[in-house]
Amino acid sequence: MMMPGLVWQLFAFNLVFTPEWVRGFTCTRGLSCEDCVCDFTDNCGDGINEENCPGYKRCNFEVGFCEFTQSSETFSEWTRTNEVPGLDHDHTNNTAYFLSLLPVGGNRTTADLSGPVFQPSQTCQMSFYYYVAAAHGDLQVLVQAHPLAQSTVLWKHSQQPQTETWQPTMIHFASNHSFQVVVRGEFSADSEVSEVLAIDDLSFSPGCLTVTESSLPPPTACPPSWFACGGGNCIKNSKVCDFTPDCPHGEDEASCPSVCDFEDGSCGWYELTLGDGFDWVRGSSVEVPSDYYNHPPPLDHSTNSTKG
Repeated sequence: MMMPGLVWQLFAFNLVFTPEWVRGFTCTRGLSCEDCVCDFTDNCGDGINEENCPGYKRCNFEVGFCEFTQSSETFSEWTRTNEVPGLDHDHTNNTAYFLSLLPVGGNRTTADLSGPVFQPSQTCQMSFYYYVAAAHGDLQVLVQAHPLAQSTVLWKHSQQPQTETWQPTMIHFASNHSFQVVVRGEFSADSEVSEVLAIDDLSFSPGCLTVTESSLPPPTACPPSWFACGGGNCIKNSKVCDFTPDCPHGEDEASCPSVCDFEDGSCGWYELTLGDGFDWVRGSSVEVPSDYYNHPPPLDHSTNSTKG
């Protein structure tokens, strides 16, 4: 026999944590569906489940990225398109825009799509459609507590059935802190050029309330002569463009020059074996003795002068 007090506790729990948009929705024709309100799909047949959506934050990517932003911490980006190899329609089989990610041959590919910052909530949920045709790719949804805490993976495509069709998913968030949702696409270095990841029709429920910019804490400042990585990390400037990624997402190597004339530094090049009797040294013609090996010092190629 269940104690009366326990019955009340269970009932109270359901009152607090089961909002209206999570419970089953009843259509006018007597049909019902779970988690089907304002998900960009006519689940009822008469569109009634898509009629009352003013409290939802939704984006079908037809006119842009809405409130979502691309991460500057990753080398690749999601592309807004209506066609990629093997995919020319959205989940309704219509020609429409969606976001896609394609692999970069021979390189590991990562792209993050960040949503707005939300207030603490126990009743926030997100729905979206995804398409995965990739043996070497993965799709993840992460939540990052603010300000700039470590991200936690809440959902992974690799844990879902492998099907090359548009699939819906619903994710519930419960956080006592302000948080941000990140959709991450990844390809390994051995991915094929024909592989593709795609997402479309993202919707946040009324329980997801955005934080105003004025209430957001300022980003963590790095000390002078230090480089600011994304996520609040700092590294010494000497580690920037040294051909070794020291930031979590390699930001310190992302904007390095592809050409180096050695006028303003070594661009990250360095002598691998100092003191072996034959060392590369950055210098100019004026520093070379005029009788060096019975030849005058050569002119610098970049400036055609002895000052380069």
